[in-house]
Amino acid sequence: MAYADLAAVKAILGIMGTAEDARLGQISDALSLAFDEATGLTFGTVATTSTREVNAPGVSTLLVLTEPIRTVIGIETDGSWNGAAWAGGTTLATDEYRLVYGDAAHGYYGITGSGLWYGTVRVTGQWANTQVAATTPADVTYVVTYAVARQYRAEKADNDGTLGPDGFAVQVPAATNFGLWDKTVAKYRAPLALVV
Repeated sequence: MAYADLAAVKAILGIMGTAEDARLGQISDALSLAFDEATGLTFGTVATTSTREVNAPGVSTLLVLTEPIRTVIGIETDGSWNGAAWAGGTTLATDEYRLVYGDAAHGYYGITGSGLWYGTVRVTGQWANTQVAATTPADVTYVVTYAVARQYRAEKADNDGTLGPDGFAVQVPAATNFGLWDKTVAKYRAPLALVV
């Protein structure tokens, strides 16, 4: 999904008409993907739930998650793999576990229970490497919009990157080499996986 506001990009650049729309769209797509890769998230889509298997050693009441989770929909223990699906598992009631070591915004790295966790535990929920809103945050739109304008200017510059589209000699900076880009990426960067 492209995050830039192309009307705003054209206003920044003073572009009238639609002759450059296709190229601006390509730049927007590329820089939106770069933002996704830098943060580990995709914006403007509704987060889906998924089930992940966590191997528990059977020696602790703490189940350590290698990737943080925001919301748990269900936890299933025991059971066996019949070649096509898990069968015969026990679904825990919500009062039988609690999320720990984190927060809802960034995710939790652990789940405590009343007994020892053992075997393969199947945890279903919204994991922290998915975006939670169906809309793109305004600050993400702003920085990608600004970056698209910078990249377009760089492409229109002289071969040595110094002649701007208005004819003045100005060094053209890299599209994503500005502080607000870095700060916005840091704000939305998905939590890292825990290596255990």
